[in-house]
Amino acid sequence: MRTIAYFFYDPDAPRGEPATRARLEGDMRRYCQANRHTLEQTFAYPKAQRESGQTLAEVYRFLERQKQPYLVALADTWHLGATPEAGIEALLRLDNLGSRAACIVDGSLPPLRVFAGALAPAPTATAPEPSARAKNIRDAMYRKAMRGEGLGKPPYGFRVAESGKLEEAAEESAVVRLMFQLYVEQGMGLRNIVRELNGRGHRTRRDANWSMVTIRDILRNTAYVGTYSRFGLHIPQSHASLIDREMFRKAQDLMDSRAPRRRKAAPQPYLLSGLAVCGECGNHMIGVTRRQSWRNKDGQRMQGLYRYYQCQSRTNQSVCQYHTWRAQVLEEAVAKDLLRLLAERPELAADVNFQDGASAEAPQDDRRQRYVAAVQQAAQGTMTLAQLREVVEGLKAPPALSEVATLAPADEAITAGAALLDAARWYGLADERKRQALERWVQRIDVGDKTIRVTLREG
Repeated sequence: MRTIAYFFYDPDAPRGEPATRARLEGDMRRYCQANRHTLEQTFAYPKAQRESGQTLAEVYRFLERQKQPYLVALADTWHLGATPEAGIEALLRLDNLGSRAACIVDGSLPPLRVFAGALAPAPTATAPEPSARAKNIRDAMYRKAMRGEGLGKPPYGFRVAESGKLEEAAEESAVVRLMFQLYVEQGMGLRNIVRELNGRGHRTRRDANWSMVTIRDILRNTAYVGTYSRFGLHIPQSHASLIDREMFRKAQDLMDSRAPRRRKAAPQPYLLSGLAVCGECGNHMIGVTRRQSWRNKDGQRMQGLYRYYQCQSRTNQSVCQYHTWRAQVLEEAVAKDLLRLLAERPELAADVNFQDGASAEAPQDDRRQRYVAAVQQAAQGTMTLAQLREVVEGLKAPPALSEVATLAPADEAITAGAALLDAARWYGLADERKRQALERWVQRIDVGDKTIRVTLREG
């Protein structure tokens, strides 16, 4: 596999010491020879440059120019970042460029597991420590995975060769190729492919009928283009492909275009559903989620998830002017107007317990918990790095009041400081609590092109 070396050395270390550049370069060459990798480039820097932020940027620029998958060999996992968050960010960036990182120290854990372990809370006194035998077994499995050797049952269409790597299983691979041909070349949907395969007498390994879920998982599995995935590792060109990359890419694009919403298991709720109405026709505004993909100027494939409120008449009947608001902007504008109205009617505001179950810092705490949980899942192999990247990107943007400053009606009776204080309390509430407060006090929300009006319930 094409490999680049990335490490920091100590220019003041005595000759022959492990931290010298010559010693580290020798270690890199031996590692690549032992694993049959081709060392194409070395990025070596004095340790004083670790905090500059420019060293990894040079690696990224190299990978962007090459447009090929590479292994980034590390002398130390923590050379990717001084903190777990920085290291994880680097891993996600490398994955987005089609590459991965591994530490050359024998027996070392995959970098993602190292960073995930650093994020995990310290074990309690009552938590049992794994036995030495269990650790040895686990570490041996990780080392096998790093070499791309099969663990457990191989994906349908493959078997484990004597070398330990995956190789083609002739009868099963023919069925896999047929699935991709039916889906990409003949335009069949999953249901029709199930009917076709079962009608031809093809059976699963368990001698059962095919299902839509099983076929969908096969069409999504990167093992069929030669990428080995296990324990959070992704090793391109680990074994022979069954499907060429162009057909696989077309299959992914088709699946994304046909069912974009199914990829998010727990969608964020639309807080204003049933309350927001179009100021033009009086019909309800409905929440719409759209996923878009594009390529940036460097050819890198990007994806974005966008949430809107749209007029139902326009969306379903095409009989109204086009009213569309970004979900976050509209929800924040409504929150600001609601808080203004509650400030004018303190007898109502007294009934709203802003501190119920959350504080002003709760959004940040919640984002942290979700971040750590997602990293742990990716380290355990139950979430891909692409999915982790999507979660991390979604957690980066905190609520921004500046976007709605000119959209909600102003009230000079409330000082800016008081408004921000109330907003902080509001954002401390969980979505369910916000929805309860909205249903308790809001009669309707009239939405225009650039303005809104919140009407409170009487009594």
